[in-house]
Amino acid sequence: SMGKRSFRALCRMTDEPQVVALNNIISLAGILDVSPATLTRIAKVLGFKGFPQFQALFKRHLPEAQHFYSEQADRLVQLNGKQDAGDILNTLAEQATANIGATATGINNDDLRAAARLLATAVRIHVVGYRQSAALASIMSYGLGMIRGQVQWIGSHGHGFSVGLSQVARNDLVVLFGSAPYSRETVMAARLARQQNARLLAVTDSALSPLAEWSDIALTATTGSLFYSNSFSGMVLVVEGLLTLAASELGGKALKNLQQREAFIAALNDEY
Repeated sequence: SMGKRSFRALCRMTDEPQVVALNNIISLAGILDVSPATLTRIAKVLGFKGFPQFQALFKRHLPEAQHFYSEQADRLVQLNGKQDAGDILNTLAEQATANIGATATGINNDDLRAAARLLATAVRIHVVGYRQSAALASIMSYGLGMIRGQVQWIGSHGHGFSVGLSQVARNDLVVLFGSAPYSRETVMAARLARQQNARLLAVTDSALSPLAEWSDIALTATTGSLFYSNSFSGMVLVVEGLLTLAASELGGKALKNLQQREAFIAALNDEY
């Protein structure tokens, strides 16, 4: 339990960990518009002995985030010459299968159904994904656009996040994709969308994800793998599951939209 001013400061610190890591308590207090004593109280409320111990957590975040991909790849370097290509591929297949199974059993059924209902009923939907997660945002926005209208992939046309986020309105749905190390842009998009009274659905890797903390519904996927980045297998399962359930919720509306899409494809002699 803490006051609103302290809680806002804590939210800013978790959104921008590098700011906490690189500033002393006095300068950080100025940035957050609180007193140094408030920062000490926040640290103690959270179970730390004081601000220095609390700040150490954020300092550890910097090398973890900066070296995430290279540390992942280091495991592959260690395997070089010890396993043939087929063995590595089989390992990846086993890990992907395990991720899919863990994701499917770990998601709450009520949350999954509620998320699908939001995808079917929201007047407008905005999809956010940055860096690697942009691929997931692309799949979601394309698939959802086939069965309903008013779907926008924020940042997809080179206009930047600011243009897309400025169009988010009250009761719109914002769908967020992100895994550790979380992109600052996606976390900020979540916070700004919440300020605009939008509803948020996150597809992420942990219930402790900063995206989950801002969202009305958070669906988590298992992402561990030998791959030098986060595994996509569990995430793609969630996307396909949401699209399938949303189509079921939409019923005849989804069928009509798909038939219209097919007519345009045929008229343009386009490919699926």
